Amino acid sequence: MTKPIALITGVGPVTGTALSRRLSAGGYRVAMLSRNAERLKSLEWGIHDSHAFVCDVADETQIDTALDAVHKSLGTPDVFIHNAVGGAFGNFMEIDPSILNRNSR
Repeated sequence: MTKPIALITGVGPVTGTALSRRLSAGGYRVAMLSRNAERLKSLEWGIHDSHAFVCDVADETQIDTALDAVHKSLGTPDVFIHNAVGGAFGNFMEIDPSILNRNSR
């Protein structure tokens, strides 16, 4: 039986890295998506069975390209964790609805 595949977006220096390490330790092949190619390459070397895919999830074309690459390289993910976040300052009534929409895609 092949190992399950986990796909994680927004693999940054803290939460995304911790998720990648934990899933790898749990027997997953981990597809890590992030805008930071240098960080991804470093993590790929340090986390067993992890695979780097550079992607800005705010760009739909990059998402399509990255997902195609994940599918071709590893197969269909069994687990998907959307850890990439956007931010805006203000309360719910102050923030432009288009920003809220963009940040929750």
